[in-house]
Amino acid sequence: MLPSVLERPLLLGTSWAATVDGSESLAALLGQTYEILDLEPFAPRLHRLRPTQLQVASAALGEVSLTSVLGDPITLEVDPLQPLCLLALPSAGWGQYRIDGDQLDNSVGQTVAFLPPRGWRLVNDVSAGTALQFRQAALISRIVAITGDGLGVAALGSLLSIPFTVNTGEPRNHYNYRHLLGALTLVDGSFRLGHGHPDPMLCLDDLILRCIALLLHPTLAELDALREGSGEELKLRRRVHELMDWMRCHLHRPISLSEIERQGQYGRRAIQKGFKAEVGCGPMQWLRRQRLDLARQRLLSGEPGLTVTQVAQACGYINLASFSRDFRERFGVGAREALVEGRSRHVNG
Repeated sequence: MLPSVLERPLLLGTSWAATVDGSESLAALLGQTYEILDLEPFAPRLHRLRPTQLQVASAALGEVSLTSVLGDPITLEVDPLQPLCLLALPSAGWGQYRIDGDQLDNSVGQTVAFLPPRGWRLVNDVSAGTALQFRQAALISRIVAITGDGLGVAALGSLLSIPFTVNTGEPRNHYNYRHLLGALTLVDGSFRLGHGHPDPMLCLDDLILRCIALLLHPTLAELDALREGSGEELKLRRRVHELMDWMRCHLHRPISLSEIERQGQYGRRAIQKGFKAEVGCGPMQWLRRQRLDLARQRLLSGEPGLTVTQVAQACGYINLASFSRDFRERFGVGAREALVEGRSRHVNG
């Protein structure tokens, strides 16, 4: 079941997390990302007996970086050192952002705040949440990939140059927000299981950016309709076959859905429809089949020293049990049986 709120900031309690005592220690930590203009406890009188205490975790994931905090309330004013947009996901309490004279109230279970790559000031009642940072161009590329010929780049750049909040209680936004939280739960688990190095085959940064794009621009689905006309359908069919040829040539590396859409020059819905018409499934399902076919070829090759685990990882599987299940489901025999058959052929051949 997908989560409905970010119950705990990401990556806390892992090797990526640190505990900071006092504003100076926090400023030193944040100074890697921001120029600190102001940082102090939200209610100084309440903090005279002890310094500000916070848990902080930061990590990079391809085109997305994550910063989580949990602890005392603070007042923080910063200028970003790099032109990165920020999406603030609270996990408790409320926060108030001021940017360019605008005020954004951000409350857990009600909103998430989008900030363009400019300086901002935050006041909160508790520091609890995760901030996702990314370049505007990375987000725009996903929006364009999802919508095909939807909004132009210039229009999207203008849209993303102003701060705003998204009401996560609105049904369509809530649906997209839950999927973003589900993706972040996967990221958190991947950092833990992967010892801080999630498998690049998962393309998790692409997944996060796609979820953010759908959350910030819920009208994308309406702009993603397949163009009408029989000539366009023939053009789409040809493009799907070109895409399949391209994907076969790149089975050895990660391929994201956004990359498929960019390569195909069609939107998400059109490509899904085109693939289902040609092969009876979506592009990612078809890609998995091709990788399983390649895995079978490798297992039957009788290559010395080859293991099922090596083949599974080369196909993008982290969980060996999942690979074994999918392999048996597709071919009717287990992966280990195929490996034994391949070795036998090699010895007898």
